[in-house]
Amino acid sequence: MALYAIRQPVAAGLDYLTGPWADRAIVSIDGQIQHPLALAPSLNILAGAVPALPAMDLPNWLVTHSGWLPENAPARDEVYPEDPRVWMGEGRVRLDEIAPWLAQEARVRGGRLALRPHARQILSDPHACLAFLDTHDNEPIDIALDPIAMLTPDMLSCAEDHLTRIADALIDHPRVPMVLLRNARRRGDDLLPTPVHEGELESCHLIYLAERALSAAKPIVLREAGLARQLGVLRPAGLHAAR
Repeated sequence: MALYAIRQPVAAGLDYLTGPWADRAIVSIDGQIQHPLALAPSLNILAGAVPALPAMDLPNWLVTHSGWLPENAPARDEVYPEDPRVWMGEGRVRLDEIAPWLAQEARVRGGRLALRPHARQILSDPHACLAFLDTHDNEPIDIALDPIAMLTPDMLSCAEDHLTRIADALIDHPRVPMVLLRNARRRGDDLLPTPVHEGELESCHLIYLAERALSAAKPIVLREAGLARQLGVLRPAGLHAAR
């Protein structure tokens, strides 16, 4: 099983990766410096003036958020604003415009675009993800599946049902090239992302997702903090760092 983490490029020995599109990279956790699997910028692609992509060749994927509104709202602690326009069509129209252009720019540089879903972003649930992929069937656009990000605080009490539905709909899809795996904890009406070994979701739910990813031969991408402890939680799924 390929295991990766989202890391700052400098911390991963990838000093040559600079600029807004490269503030995070998805790299192997086996300790060897190597070509990253993906760039994973934190910027909002719905913002009116997204930076130009770097002229260099890209990794296999450019992993971006599917976008939030208002487009200039900050996303502190990876908490995104609630805006009804996200679900009322305006957000989807804007994503339909920007994603194909960005995907073609990525293709020219040797990569594909992979959109991260989130409960407060344009691609918020399995139906939205599948509908978007169907609409853009001939575009180099994939989904970087982040099941926990698709939950809301009121969904935690039935997390098993929701995560099973998400996995059944998307984890085996040929245009889902990776599974981002994390935990979450409440802060008021928000869910803050946390590493696997922290947060409110029981380990059995995360082990289930890891086993589904393992069965589908999809790389698992963890958060950077506490990798040894995260792997300890996921060990029942047969996951371990490469040696």
